[in-house]
Amino acid sequence: MRSTPVFFLALIFAIMSVADAATSSRPGSVASQTFSIDGIACPEVTAWSGGDYFGTVVLQGGKKHISNIGFEPITIETILPLSPALAACVADLCTNQTNPKTLQLTNLDSSGSVVGTSLQARNAQLTEMRFPALDAGSKDTLRLTLVFVAEQIRAAPTTATTTPTTRHAAAPSVSNFQINITGLNTSRVSRIEPFIIKRVLPNDNIGILRQPTLQSNPTTFPDLSLNFGEVSPTDWSTWRDDFFVNGKHLESDEKDGSLLILASDLHTVLFSLQLSHIGLLCFSSQPDANTLPNRPRADLYCEQMTVGTSTTTSPTSSTTPTAPATTPAATNNVTSPEDKGARDPAAFARPPNTIRQEYSVNQNATTTEEEVKYSATSTSDDLQTFYTQYFGSAGWTFAELHENDGGPSDTHQIYGHWIKTNNDSVDVRLSDITSGLVTITVNLKRAPGNNPQP
Repeated sequence: MRSTPVFFLALIFAIMSVADAATSSRPGSVASQTFSIDGIACPEVTAWSGGDYFGTVVLQGGKKHISNIGFEPITIETILPLSPALAACVADLCTNQTNPKTLQLTNLDSSGSVVGTSLQARNAQLTEMRFPALDAGSKDTLRLTLVFVAEQIRAAPTTATTTPTTRHAAAPSVSNFQINITGLNTSRVSRIEPFIIKRVLPNDNIGILRQPTLQSNPTTFPDLSLNFGEVSPTDWSTWRDDFFVNGKHLESDEKDGSLLILASDLHTVLFSLQLSHIGLLCFSSQPDANTLPNRPRADLYCEQMTVGTSTTTSPTSSTTPTAPATTPAATNNVTSPEDKGARDPAAFARPPNTIRQEYSVNQNATTTEEEVKYSATSTSDDLQTFYTQYFGSAGWTFAELHENDGGPSDTHQIYGHWIKTNNDSVDVRLSDITSGLVTITVNLKRAPGNNPQP
């Protein structure tokens, strides 16, 4: 019976043995640490901690015994870019997928020899991703903190995968970031406050006397706080007035965007988050003793964050896809009797078999921004081909592409960004709603003097 003293003595002995192994693996002689996922080394991980067992003492029949046995989460620090194994864990966190992993953690001395005993964490899930403050005025190295919770942790034999792998790429600084939000000038954002993407495992998801369930609560996405280095562009004030005063705060009024972490060349994208359904919580001025007037701050909510393609190039160092021999035939001459909204953007492609759902235009001294939404009887892949061919033949330069199956309904989405040498830019988002039905959102920004007449 599990309640017998013999059982508990054996159990306590086993726990103390593993705890001793864990403790002995972190002596003062430790010079470096290694981390692997399913036997694949992750050399970008610079440090790890946690994995220690713990329990509470309960009194039963005048006798004490241990109960509520568990162990600390495993916390790692990592620089960018992420290796494929770790990047897959981050993607699972953002899309709330359950793909349990086996982690192995080892300490090494200055000669590379293993210190103590390696730890093996089984059925582990990533539950938190912590971002530091991103600050244009700082030269600190950007380190992400990731937290794993495992079903079981035990001492494990050392394998070849624990051998450290040398990284040659320089780690990026916290100043190497770029945030983009549809229809807003973000060039003056100087700092993004720390934020955390997380999900919580139920309390009974750990312990050595239970069967694994591998269930978790939905991933939650944080609010973002943006600080501007100087007076913000007027389009932020216009959005504030529309969002709070004019009642334009429905789902269709929310914006999309991206957060990019760049390499030291400020062109190569090491990591990107695609931001969906961004809304405004507050837009205010913050006191600043060194500057007048006060610097603005925007607090935003974000419904979804998904991982984009890493190791790509930012718009300032873009590549152009191969252009087709001819431009797709359908442009402004495509119409439907069911069209809504005033018109399509002038001199701009529209795929066939589409119905315009809405159109809006916002013009100021610096830009003319047009946004149009369509429904299409097609697939997102076919529409991506259409726009890629059109942009390639119409003088647009490819800048960025993200594809994911995230969102509340796990819809397939494709986001593309293109630019022109005259400073025009366009964002196209394709979302598969049902089989054979896709929504298209086009946001076109043109600089003064570049506006063709409808």
